[in-house]
Amino acid sequence: MIRVLITGGNGFLGQHLCNFLSKYPQFDIIAVSKSERRIPSYIKCGFIQADLTDATATKALLQTVQPNIIVHTAAMSQPNECHDNPMECLRQNTFTVRQLLTQFETLPITHKQFIFTSTDFIFGEGGPHDVNDVPNPLNLYGQSKLLAEHFVAAAPIPTAIVRPVFMYGPIWQGLRNSFVQWVASQLQKHQPIKVVTDQLRTPTYVNDVCWAIHQMIIKEHTGVYHTAGAEIVSPYDIAVATAEVLQLDVSKIIPVTDSDFPEVVLRPKKSGLHIQKTIDTLGYHPTPLKQGILNTFKAS
Repeated sequence: MIRVLITGGNGFLGQHLCNFLSKYPQFDIIAVSKSERRIPSYIKCGFIQADLTDATATKALLQTVQPNIIVHTAAMSQPNECHDNPMECLRQNTFTVRQLLTQFETLPITHKQFIFTSTDFIFGEGGPHDVNDVPNPLNLYGQSKLLAEHFVAAAPIPTAIVRPVFMYGPIWQGLRNSFVQWVASQLQKHQPIKVVTDQLRTPTYVNDVCWAIHQMIIKEHTGVYHTAGAEIVSPYDIAVATAEVLQLDVSKIIPVTDSDFPEVVLRPKKSGLHIQKTIDTLGYHPTPLKQGILNTFKAS
């Protein structure tokens, strides 16, 4: 039995990963989050409420659980929130990672692996980016995740880093809507929406990330992996695809540029990630965008 500790268990990726891995009998899944359990009851996993920014609580958690694998999905993931709360951002996104690694290294367990979920925002402009491109984060969120990557890469235990992009998928209990749910909700109410055409991403269906992490665990892969979609598209393209899949009124989607939505926090206009290494190493086959959108609303 392989014991897997999933941090950020109440979050979007955390819930989906618990659901995905719980279907394999060789895994004993324990989720942890600082708030009470919001993971649907039909998902078979244990749950512990703990604050991972607290060193004492982290030590007690790991000594109790004795995990073979830690998948660290917990993060402050909103760039604006990170900008407004810089010390808390670094505490959650960077120092917690170092603390987890330090405590995990000392556990008397022979088979160990630490998998860290990062972001395309460690890069700046000029995407899509390859795994070994030089990072150049434009905001504190990206900087905090890049610093955490350095801690992970330097750890004396087997580690892997996963970089998804603009994740979407079914929304369960206690989760906020992703972009595609927001688009569908507005169009179903016949509300016009303005969506930018001049930002580019490689959106990722969440189950593809879960599949890749499962492969990393069972095949003991280490290193850095881009787990993104194959299509480079704008938010406008994603909105149109959502409308077409759900047979909603595309004319309600108004194309604009990001200058119509000025923001204090910089974000790359052309981001996204190349996935060839992940294809070659893991046999990764990302879900096409329209199929992912269809899956999202079939399962919601």
